[in-house]
Amino acid sequence: MSDDVISPSLWRVTNKAFWAAKSAGDAYLTAGKYAARLTKPEWKINSSDWPACVGGSRLLGTASDPPDWREMFSVGTPVGGGVSITEVPDLESACSDVVELAMSDPAIERAVSLASLAYKDNPEERRHQIAFEFLRTLGTLLNRADALDSWGDDEVQTIYREWEKGAFLPELPGDLVIPIVLGALPDDVSVLRMSKNIRIERMDAATQVARAPRLDTTGAINPFLRAAATHAIVVADVSINSERLRWTTPRDELDLTAVDTALEALSILTGDPDIGYADIFVRPHGWSKGWVGDHPALIRLTDVEKVPRNRGANWNEQRTPYDAERVAYLPTAFQRLQDAAPKVRLASRRVVRAALRDDAEDAFLDAMIGVEALLGRERNEITYRLALRAATVLAREWGAGEVSALVTFLYGQRSAIVHGAGKVKESVSFHGTEYATHVLAPWLLRELFQNWLTAPEPWTPADLDNKLLSRLTDPSNRQDGPEG
Repeated sequence: MSDDVISPSLWRVTNKAFWAAKSAGDAYLTAGKYAARLTKPEWKINSSDWPACVGGSRLLGTASDPPDWREMFSVGTPVGGGVSITEVPDLESACSDVVELAMSDPAIERAVSLASLAYKDNPEERRHQIAFEFLRTLGTLLNRADALDSWGDDEVQTIYREWEKGAFLPELPGDLVIPIVLGALPDDVSVLRMSKNIRIERMDAATQVARAPRLDTTGAINPFLRAAATHAIVVADVSINSERLRWTTPRDELDLTAVDTALEALSILTGDPDIGYADIFVRPHGWSKGWVGDHPALIRLTDVEKVPRNRGANWNEQRTPYDAERVAYLPTAFQRLQDAAPKVRLASRRVVRAALRDDAEDAFLDAMIGVEALLGRERNEITYRLALRAATVLAREWGAGEVSALVTFLYGQRSAIVHGAGKVKESVSFHGTEYATHVLAPWLLRELFQNWLTAPEPWTPADLDNKLLSRLTDPSNRQDGPEG
């Protein structure tokens, strides 16, 4: 089967090293000596019905945990346990062969080592780095075989081929998987197709374990908030440049327009301002860079900070699934947003951007920009026209006079902020209740947008003007003048 692999020469020496390491490692473990252990995240749900699967809760494994073969062997003298390859002649010989292959073939060196070229002017350090990283890769293959209990020759080569494709191929096929943080989709929604290649999937326990954020890493977003996701947006059949997997991928290098549109549609349709995403994974098609236990491969591509963080520990608030009819309408809303005019797309982006703001004034301004983009026909639109259009949209639910007065007030506050013209009023009365001014602007934008998404046909500002004029010219609305 060696003709099925990309580099037969690398496969031969890796296979030799694999079995030499397996034999030496088994003897070491049988002797009862200390070995580093793997601690796999435990799948769990918190008392509020949110997933709470995180890694790193146990820093040290126990004797019942599987050994971590990546830590078993060292090039030099072991520190804190393990075996030096000098004690295993066949493993030492295989490592030496890999180093020579890598030094003579740039493709093999790139596959085996991430950092060796940093020592291109120091051949000794370069060789040491190649050997060190090869032992880590060998440990990854052994961990996978151990987790699957797959020790047959063909099974080992299958594991190797998956790793080899991930190491050698310039373009790697797969699906992007973006967990929806705090997205309370119903449990019975297993797959919701949004378009040809965009869907929402319910993540099974294996995916939850494979994606588990770690407690022992630094980051702006709490690991338990990252974990609180039942479903994910999936972008099917993408191609990932392998260079992106060698280093952390900046979010700006990924085209996430469809992901953002899906999230905007979900947030607007459900009225949920707290959802977002914090991680982007790739689910490989036939390749891998590593695995968590016996679970299917899921590779973290990058992390982002696109989830509201100023809501407190809201992963401890009870999860209440969204209305089923709203969720069923989501593909229609998504398509409507995708087909929308640029000004409408600008407005929908402001819905989510306002929710992400830590500063209340910035959130207020984002929302008002969105209102103007959604309702405005021309630049520098007169406030009363925007107020009349908003009232035309929301009159049935909230009353035309109340809505018009609210928009007029909010635009006055916007002008005060933008032009520095005095202190902004901190609250406003609406329907007999006092609300913080910065809260009502995002609420107004969401109400307008929800109407736009669910109307029989998406309206434009011109449509609203025509509707208003038709009401004014409707004979049934006329009143007789005073008698002479």
